[in-house]
Formats: sequence, structure tokens, C-alpha cells
Amino acid sequence: MDGITGISAIKALSPATHIVMLTVHDDPHKVFGAICAGASGYLLKDASEETLRAAIHEVLNGGAPMNPRVADWFWRDLPTRTPCRGRPTGCPGAKRRFWS
Repeated sequence: MDGITGISAIKALSPATHIVMLTVHDDPHKVFGAICAGASGYLLKDASEETLRAAIHEVLNGGAPMNPRVADWFWRDLPTRTPCRGRPTGCPGAKRRFWS
């Protein structure tokens, strides 16, 4: 099972569970897929221990941590993507507003 499928499976069993994706993939399709599957954050595996700790606290306080490099192109590329359009249930919580 890949990470995105895993996120979907976990969210199906426990929708309130927060998931921060920790991966080596900075591919746009993977990031959007993880977010639409229900990830609360997206970090790369080169993140420091301090960054991981801060990301967990951020998620628990309602935030959505993201690797800065990934966040940069995510926000620039967002207007050209519609991965969840027509599927708002695939984009949980606050993320839903970006796809409608």
C-alpha cells in the first residue's frame, strides 16, 4: 500500500485522525494526492527533528505544515490544478475551500 492509499484507509476508519505525510516525494501529483486523501501536512524526509516536532504541534493547533519548497510551488501551481473539483468529500476540512 502506498502512502496516499494509506492516508485514505486511515481517514476512512478514523476521520478525525491527523496525518502528516513524511516522504521523499516532492512531486506535485503526490502532494495534491496526499492532501485530497486527507493529509493534514506534508513534509520531506530531510526535515529536522525540530521541524517534525513543530509540525505535530502545528497540526494539533489546527495548522497545516508543509515543506517550504513544496509550499512555494503548491501555492503558485494551485490555480492550475483541480484534483478535488467535483469531489469535495475527498478534501477534508479547511482544504475543501480551495477546491470549490
